[in-house]
Amino acid sequence: MIDGPGSLIGQSASPIRVEVHKGRAVSVSGRGREAAQLRSIKETVANADNIAEFGIGLNGACRQNGRFEEEKKGRGNVHIALGDNTFYGGSVQSPVHLDLVIYRPTVHLDDRVLVEDGTVRLS
Repeated sequence: MIDGPGSLIGQSASPIRVEVHKGRAVSVSGRGREAAQLRSIKETVANADNIAEFGIGLNGACRQNGRFEEEKKGRGNVHIALGDNTFYGGSVQSPVHLDLVIYRPTVHLDDRVLVEDGTVRLS
C-alpha cells in the first residue's frame, strides 16, 4: 500500500495498492488520478513493472513534507521503486525509475522484524 509521495505521480489522497509477484508489479489499484497514472505507466512503459529497489529509511531528521526525495529516507518509512535498476547494478533497463513511499510499514526478513508499524527494530 503506497500511502506516501511518489516520483512522477506526487502524493495521492488515498492509498494505492501495488500487488507484486516474482519481482514484478502485477496490478495497481486505487482511486484518484495518481493511481490511474501509476497504472498507466506500469502498463505502457517498458519494464516499469520491475521492482528495482527496496529501501528502509534511517534518517531521523527527514521531514514528512510530501517530497519523495526526502521522505523515502525518513526513519521508519520504506520505499520501493519501479522500473530501471541498472544504476544499482541490476540488469533491467526502463525509461523510468519511480520511487514510491510507504508510511508506517511492517517489514519481515525471514523470521526477523526489521520495521514494525514504522518503528525500526534493527539491532
